[in-house]
Amino acid sequence: TTSARFEVLSIGVMVQDPQTHAILLKTYDQNLDDFTRIHPEERILALYCAAKRGNKTDYELMQSLYRSNSEDISLREDLMYALTSFEDPEFTIQNIDLIQDSNFVRAQDVISWISLMISSSADARSEVLNFIIKQKGWDWLSQILTTFDASSAARIIFTSAYNKADLNKLKKFFDAQQNPELEKAISEAVDMAKSRILWASRELPGVIEYLNSFAKK
Repeated sequence: TTSARFEVLSIGVMVQDPQTHAILLKTYDQNLDDFTRIHPEERILALYCAAKRGNKTDYELMQSLYRSNSEDISLREDLMYALTSFEDPEFTIQNIDLIQDSNFVRAQDVISWISLMISSSADARSEVLNFIIKQKGWDWLSQILTTFDASSAARIIFTSAYNKADLNKLKKFFDAQQNPELEKAISEAVDMAKSRILWASRELPGVIEYLNSFAKK
């Protein structure tokens, strides 16, 4: 069935199986003129593999399709996921520019873009942090988001803190904002970040070792 095939392909992508990537890239390349021909469950994987290939041509194609397919929500979500999965920092910088274009990304989708960029890679997290703290990204977000969404955005931004240095940097930055409406969200985000950092120091090496051994089988 389609779901069973999706599960198998998903596992192959997760463990970075070359054969799985080759299958999905072939599907992608054969449907460059119309990605809607690919079953949605497989399409997101094919787009993801193309993103990991890292070609500028693929990025520009996906960016163009995202802009022109405003009515196809499913395809737009898949493209958003793929666009934020390109690993070279230059693509993250372009994505940060794009989310500030209201004609490209709707205000209600900005948080999703930021969340996906943060979860994409260490380089992407670094670029997002730089945008928020040094390039007045938070000032811009505060202007376009409701108080509720700003609290959600703050929590998501703190998920970029994978070490104490980044956590302290973010905490210092948001403390300086002196915004009482964000105090609860920041406090909760700091507590979650501390727990995540502690877990990572204790458990992550073992998880990585397990996944590497699984991939070699």
